[in-house]
Amino acid sequence: MGQKKLSIIIPVYNGETVLPRAVQAVLREPGEEYELLLIDDGSTDETPKICDGIAAQDRRVRVFHTKNQGQGIARNLGITQARGEYLLFCDADDTMVWQGVRRLLEVAAERTPDVICAVYERVGSQGRERIGTNLTCGSVSRSGTREEQRRYHQIKTSNLFGYVWNKLYRRQFLLERQLRFDDIRKVYMEDTLFNLKVFSQCPSYYLEPVVVYEYDISGESTTRGMVKDIAQRNAHMLRQYDAYLKAQNLQEENMDLFVPLAMRVICWSLVKNIPYEGASFRGLKEKIAVFLREDSVRRMLANKSHCGQLRHLPSLPQRIFYSFLFRFLPVGEGSLAASVFLAGYPLMKWYIKRSVK
Repeated sequence: MGQKKLSIIIPVYNGETVLPRAVQAVLREPGEEYELLLIDDGSTDETPKICDGIAAQDRRVRVFHTKNQGQGIARNLGITQARGEYLLFCDADDTMVWQGVRRLLEVAAERTPDVICAVYERVGSQGRERIGTNLTCGSVSRSGTREEQRRYHQIKTSNLFGYVWNKLYRRQFLLERQLRFDDIRKVYMEDTLFNLKVFSQCPSYYLEPVVVYEYDISGESTTRGMVKDIAQRNAHMLRQYDAYLKAQNLQEENMDLFVPLAMRVICWSLVKNIPYEGASFRGLKEKIAVFLREDSVRRMLANKSHCGQLRHLPSLPQRIFYSFLFRFLPVGEGSLAASVFLAGYPLMKWYIKRSVK
C-alpha cells in the first residue's frame, strides 16, 4: 500500500459497544485514497477481536495493539505509522462526517496548508447543535491581513481551537517539528496542549467552516463529569507548555496564547468540579494556590503588560473577568479571587452552560 491522501486515526480502549458505529461512518466512503488506523490501547473487552475482524474484511484498515497508555500515546503511534499526507483524528465514540472531510481534502489539494480547521456538531438527547457559526473561510494568522488576524482571534480560545478531531494536520509538518501528544494520565486537555504546540511552530493555517464531526455528548468522557486533581493536571499542562516554549525559544512571541490559556484553565479548574464537590472558600483557595506555586504563572502575573494579551478575546465577559483575575489573583494568596468565585458562581454556571461546548 503506497502513500494515501488521508490517514484516519482512531484510538480505542474497551470500545466494543461504540467502535463499530464509528468505523462504519469511516468505511462507508469508497475509494483507496484513505486508510483507517485502529489503535487498540490495551483493551480488556472484545475490542481487539472487533478491530482484527474489521481489518480482515477491509484492506484499508490497519490495526495496532498496544499496552494501555492513554489516547495521547496511542495517537502518537498513529502519527508515526500513518501513510497519509494528512491526518484526521477521531474518537471511538463519535462519528466523522465525510461530506465535510471531502471539502477539507479539496482545500488540502488546492493550498496544501499545514492545518485545516473545520467545525463540528454536538449530538445528544436534546438534538444537534452546530459549534462554530458566523465564521468565514480563509487563512488564519496572527500577523497577516486584518481578516486573517480576525479569524485568529476568533478561534484561538474558542471551542474549535482545543479539539483535534475537527482538523486535518499535514503529517510531514508534525514529523519535521517532532510534534506529539502528551500523556493524558498526567495532563488535562491534552488536545489543547497539542494544538498550542502546533500553532507555536507557525503553521500555514486555514479555516473552512464545514461540519466534519459529530461529537456525542450523551455518554461520559475525559471532558465530562468530575475530574480528579484538575488543578494539578492543568497546572502541569501550563508547566509543559511553558517548558516547550522555553526549549524552542518561543516564549515571548506566544504570550498571546499562553495568557488566555492560563486564565481559562485556572477558571475552569475552580468551577469544573463544583457540581460534584460543592463550592467552598477553602477548596477554591487551595486550587488557586496550586497555580500560584507555578513558576510560569508567577512570571506571567508579575509582568502587568501581559494582561494586554486578553484584549482580543471575542467575549466581553471573558475580557472583563480574566483581566480582573489577572490583576487580583495573588491578593491575599488567592483569598480575594476565591471570594469572588464563590459569590459569582451562579452567574458563572449560567455562562458556562451557555458558552462552553
